[in-house]
Amino acid sequence: MFNSMLPVQDMTVVPIPIDAAYRAAVYAANECGKIKTEDALLHRITFTTGASFTSWGELLTVQLAESMGNTQIFVSSQLKTSIGSRAYSTKLFAEKNNKKEIDNYMQALSRAIRSLQRGQI
Repeated sequence: MFNSMLPVQDMTVVPIPIDAAYRAAVYAANECGKIKTEDALLHRITFTTGASFTSWGELLTVQLAESMGNTQIFVSSQLKTSIGSRAYSTKLFAEKNNKKEIDNYMQALSRAIRSLQRGQI
């Protein structure tokens, strides 16, 4: 059976120190939604997106990790609620929405990293 609450995930590696990447990640999360939690020590952020025509919104989790001088950034997205999630059509919408929200976040993160490198944030 499909579980709409399981997250869709993606990962990228950026060639900048983890603290700088974390600043950019927080900036991008603020651009994409409302931050629920942020932990600078663990380099972890959770934020939510607003409701849309096809969902009540998504919960995104961003986790950063150091890797040989680079920073790995893991992003997962899942529905904020499972209300009405039993139908097969929900699977299609959930996966599409979750992937779309991750793509939106990755684009915002890319812009934030460029701004960070220019000294704008």
